[in-house]
Amino acid sequence: MVMLLLTASTASSTSWSLLAQSLRKEVVMGVSNGIVSAPINPQEVYNLLGVGKYNGEYNINYLCSNNHGKINKWAKYKPVKYPGLAPSANYWKAADGFCGFKVPRVDGTNIGALETATWEYSAPTGDDEPFRLLDFEGYDHNARPQYVPQIQKYITKKAGSQVGVLITENFTSGSLLLKEVMARELTDVYVGLMLTNTTNGVTYTYYYSTSQPISAGGNLIIGVAGDNANLTVGRTFKAVLFLCTASLGSSGYLTPWSGANMVWAFPDSPIYDRVGSITIRRAETFEDYLNITSWTSVTTGHSSIKFTVVIKNVSEFSRTFKRKDIRCTYDISRTYNNSAWDRVFKERQLLFGASDDTITYSIEAGQSINFSGETLIDWGGAFPLKWYGSIILELLGSSGKYDALGGYNELSYNM
Repeated sequence: MVMLLLTASTASSTSWSLLAQSLRKEVVMGVSNGIVSAPINPQEVYNLLGVGKYNGEYNINYLCSNNHGKINKWAKYKPVKYPGLAPSANYWKAADGFCGFKVPRVDGTNIGALETATWEYSAPTGDDEPFRLLDFEGYDHNARPQYVPQIQKYITKKAGSQVGVLITENFTSGSLLLKEVMARELTDVYVGLMLTNTTNGVTYTYYYSTSQPISAGGNLIIGVAGDNANLTVGRTFKAVLFLCTASLGSSGYLTPWSGANMVWAFPDSPIYDRVGSITIRRAETFEDYLNITSWTSVTTGHSSIKFTVVIKNVSEFSRTFKRKDIRCTYDISRTYNNSAWDRVFKERQLLFGASDDTITYSIEAGQSINFSGETLIDWGGAFPLKWYGSIILELLGSSGKYDALGGYNELSYNM
């Protein structure tokens, strides 16, 4: 770090006009791509922050105090409350160790603060907390929060852990890491999720968290057990993020305030929402995203029905399924010599007549795919018969059950 020491206190204001003559030969462009480097030109920092002159001057006190509100609080290097005129190697941690933040801790008696408490930037005030221009060395005006959460709109009602929140790592090299801020507590921290819903006067509250602490880095996920009895289909829960020292898992029944655990509000930011809503929906079936749009070239012989089916993906996403999961059901009535004796055949068989677990099909959103098949029929003789039938395509769902897709088609043939 270049020790070009420029400090000021609340008692004496240092202006650019008084420093200009001594600095003019040393100052070069101190800002590149939003990052400040030494030697630092106060005017360049003013321009970077978009701050106008203070009482007609480029005032270091005003610049470092953040009374203008333009300093990016997520920048690792920025003016902080730290004693001494010369910054130390770890000055960026600030005297209290919270890296220039007021981190709002929340106890179990004031849960509402998880939604409203803000992470305030705690800038120096002068005197015992000197204003140091060199605190800006390495300042990144484009710094971002380390984690950007995305609360899911839906959780599917089915067994197993469902994704409740996706947490993506998204920061610059000059950004503070969340673990650096929380290192003051000398413990690891997890990202938590609180779900609450009030139905018929009864309030249901559940807590979840990431399985990995924030020190692990990388993208994180908060899982929610979809088979919780009170996660009723159609019910909408308020979703609130927080930080906690406990790993709460995905069951929903552990509380983050038990024992010596600590809880804080999740950092607030204009680039994401830390409060949202999650609606519980039924498990998706093939009917939700695939439709049989037409049947063509349906013909019969004495021993088979041949057909072509067109399946369209009506969802917003690409869908993939295996060849072995495609089956056909048909119902056929037979009239023997035009008498009143009817016999009904019902059978489910593979559309392609063979099981193959290696062949998969993918249908892009809005696109269609054609399948041709043949159902073999044991009609039991060579006499003229009359067939009435329907063919319904079925696909094997995640539950292991076959979901009918409709596509009912009447057939009437004299054979």
